[in-house]
Amino acid sequence: MKIKGEKIDLLPAELADRQKIYEWCFQSETTKSHSGPPDYPEKAIATFQEFCEEYYEDYYFTGAHPERGRGFLIKSDR
Repeated sequence: MKIKGEKIDLLPAELADRQKIYEWCFQSETTKSHSGPPDYPEKAIATFQEFCEEYYEDYYFTGAHPERGRGFLIKSDR
């Protein structure tokens, strides 16, 4: 399922996108906004294995259990 809007499209994330999404979440300049020091020293930055096992299991990328959640990528034509 692809959701197309006037300014953005929502594309279902696939298993092949998982590493890239992990890097966006836990290996980028935005990481400090939700994990790790200085603001969140009590919340360690997740490893890729933790990301896969504890945060975003396969069904987020396969659509196998849509009632539990589904990952999407935002695409802008700008």
